[in-house]
Amino acid sequence: MTAPKQIQKLVSSILKDEHRKGGTTKQTVIAKAMNRITHDGGPARYGIGHAYVIHATALAVGAETDRQFKASLPENVFRMPMRNAPPDLVQTMHKLPAWIATAEGPAAPWVPSIKASSDDWMHNYNMKRDIADRTMKAANTSRDMAEYLKRHGLRCLSEALNGE
Repeated sequence: MTAPKQIQKLVSSILKDEHRKGGTTKQTVIAKAMNRITHDGGPARYGIGHAYVIHATALAVGAETDRQFKASLPENVFRMPMRNAPPDLVQTMHKLPAWIATAEGPAAPWVPSIKASSDDWMHNYNMKRDIADRTMKAANTSRDMAEYLKRHGLRCLSEALNGE
């Protein structure tokens, strides 16, 4: 679900203002947008109706689901059942989330960590490795841009594009 045109225009306007200043944060953009929405008559004036309220509720439920999936294993897992477990296993278990994903995306299967099989853990590992690889490629692009600017004595990309 994309944002209503009024919200798209509002965010675009704020980003243009922030661009002139040289930078911003997502938190600043959200705060400025919410301030304007509140002072201009509320969400309805910006195309936020019942469907968006339902969607926002679903996003809140999704965020809480993610939080609980990724939370540490409950302490009751470590009390009595772990008393006879090898110390290295107990130490590793303190690092585990409550659940693990075995694939990416909103429909990805999640398995409770204490019930996950060797295959589940390997799927989780492969997924995280793939995410890390994509993150490294994006990081390399940033490094390459930094090196390009330094190599050519430029302060920013707009100098190269516009001769500023």
